[in-house]
Amino acid sequence: MEGERGSQSTTGIQPSPKQHPKKQQTEAERAAEIIRQDMQRPTKPQTEGEKAAEIIRQDMRSEVRPMNDRATQLFNNGMYKRAAQIYRQVLEIEPNNQRAQNGLKKCEAKMRERNPD
Repeated sequence: MEGERGSQSTTGIQPSPKQHPKKQQTEAERAAEIIRQDMQRPTKPQTEGEKAAEIIRQDMRSEVRPMNDRATQLFNNGMYKRAAQIYRQVLEIEPNNQRAQNGLKKCEAKMRERNPD
């Protein structure tokens, strides 16, 4: 029986310890290469509708800073309701925009001060 076990490892039926790590390294390298390629691949929309939507999103993102600036001006002039509306518009474009989130909270607090329930 020992002879059979020894013959299996030399015939290549079961990978030897030297072959197995090399195979894993090759698979890991292959996975890393696939990930690198995916990250470098441009994420261009496929259809005309997707292209148009991406252009609109980019245009809207470029408007976020001026919108935040305008809302801040309105807030500083006591126009909390209008400032809040603009901050909400910003958050529709960029839901995680911290400046708009903070500005909206301040507006809501000021409006509650004016009209406590």
